[in-house]
Amino acid sequence: MIIRFSGWYSRGLCDELPNFTFVFGDNLLGFGKGGQAIIRGASNAYGVPTKRKPAMTPGSFFVEGNESDLDAVLNSLGGLWDILEERGTVIIPVNKMGDVSLGLERAELRERAPSIYNTIVHHVEEMADAFGSFTAQDADEIRNWFGR
Repeated sequence: MIIRFSGWYSRGLCDELPNFTFVFGDNLLGFGKGGQAIIRGASNAYGVPTKRKPAMTPGSFFVEGNESDLDAVLNSLGGLWDILEERGTVIIPVNKMGDVSLGLERAELRERAPSIYNTIVHHVEEMADAFGSFTAQDADEIRNWFGR
């Protein structure tokens, strides 16, 4: 099951829902706790790389056409497929418009590497089609849906 979540991540929410995997936009260094990465270190947090480094310098961003950037994303998405196939529930961040927000904010993927952003969105849509999905605006909606 995919949950498209437009609420705010917190370490407390990860702890409260330990059987759910919370996906966040990560960097190739696996460092930093800005934005969605505030949950880094939680046992059920899963980073999909959307930047090279946790900085705003030119070399920190993925660029259009870079195969190694795309490969890193595809490898990570493969891990999410594995989690779903093991009957897991995966929480994907979306913005208030419903757009997958992995890479939209700090990583600026839509502007800097739109094909990588589109690849992420395509995989999320395929996962939702294969395993089902719903959208939650806050943690209470998740709790209510799963009877917690």
